[in-house]
Amino acid sequence: MPVTSSVQRSIFFVLSAWLALVLTFFPTVASATPISGADLDMGKLYIDDFGFTEYTTEANNATAADVSWPFTGGASVYFGSTSKFQKIYFYLSAENVSGGWTPGGDEMNYFQFYNGTDWENITVTNDTGAWDGTGIHTFSFTPDADWAVSQVNSEGTDYYYIRINGCDTGCNQMNGSIDMDQVSLLSYSGGAAVPELSDLLYVLIIAGSAVFLWYKVPRRPANPYASA
Repeated sequence: MPVTSSVQRSIFFVLSAWLALVLTFFPTVASATPISGADLDMGKLYIDDFGFTEYTTEANNATAADVSWPFTGGASVYFGSTSKFQKIYFYLSAENVSGGWTPGGDEMNYFQFYNGTDWENITVTNDTGAWDGTGIHTFSFTPDADWAVSQVNSEGTDYYYIRINGCDTGCNQMNGSIDMDQVSLLSYSGGAAVPELSDLLYVLIIAGSAVFLWYKVPRRPANPYASA
């Protein structure tokens, strides 16, 4: 039944605007491949072990044990995204590690960000006792105001990178001891997640539909017999 009153049109417009605000400020987690709790696929995942090897495709699918890890001490791991992020998610399908990486221990001191000139240490929290146990493990941090984009392997696109630099103690502990299936990220925008592109498209569609109905739905004709 067509909408014929300004009241009905107004109700539809208000409901549409409310839904648009919800999608914008409380975006849904991307439903494609990110690990539960994350909202970004990996933009770039590199291991620099006497040369860069890329594992971005492997990080963005759920194939068992296809994400490699350095087998020698001193190698570096780079986690990159075109937008800032605040947490790195890992999914392990198997592990044989006794104990986790301890904040303040050798391995935790190697996390770094690029400040536009040089690489600088960043404080990271081991949220889940990684790597003790299978399933989801996360490392979180507060992005520094000086965090700048860079290109670490002539990739042609700028990324925000966090790297584990010169990973010795922790990486040696992991050699042959874990099966890593997937790596994802949680976005950061002053503490709030950045809306997914799909969410923004929904907002545009809803807003456009509301505007169309507002101007195109015929108004109820005036009653010619109403008293003046």
